[in-house]
Amino acid sequence: MAETGLKTPAAKKILNVPKDLEVKFDDGQVVQAHALILVLASPVFRDLLTDDQGSLHTKISLPGKRADEFNLFQQALLPASLRFAALTDEATFFTLCRWAHEYEVDALKTLCEDHLIASVPVTETSLEHALTFGLARRQAQCIAEMKKDLPRFVVSLRLLATRQNVEELKDLWPLLCAAVFIEPYESERSCSARTHAPS
Repeated sequence: MAETGLKTPAAKKILNVPKDLEVKFDDGQVVQAHALILVLASPVFRDLLTDDQGSLHTKISLPGKRADEFNLFQQALLPASLRFAALTDEATFFTLCRWAHEYEVDALKTLCEDHLIASVPVTETSLEHALTFGLARRQAQCIAEMKKDLPRFVVSLRLLATRQNVEELKDLWPLLCAAVFIEPYESERSCSARTHAPS
């Protein structure tokens, strides 16, 4: 059987390269990292780690960040780590999406979204997560699933009640009205009034 994840020859080569960066956190923990991996993956880290002469810093601090989350982020940047590192719950991928969003690692955000769509059931917090990090495909999946059980998800769907999400709300409004036994005409009139209300 072929080796997978961090046991592959390519991953072993990366792990055998000496780490050349010390990352310090608020609690005093210091984590070793590969500066080049961070620079290649993230334009934010590239700016953070590169000096005016183009050389890489060997020590940095990440105020407000946690060492365990940084280690998870590092692991997610390694070959096939998202597929084989048992990152199976939404909370873990929420953390990765947050780091990918802040440090502009679009490839990681896409991989997280792929996993969420394929493997993580839609819950009451899923739509907020998708809206926060701009996961358009996950958002569409959440709305489709929530339509099937409106009483359960009606509170979560109020997140769509913004001007940015008017179209999605228009599609959902008749279904919400039916769920609470409101006449569609009255609900549409109410929805229109709310949509055009001054902010």
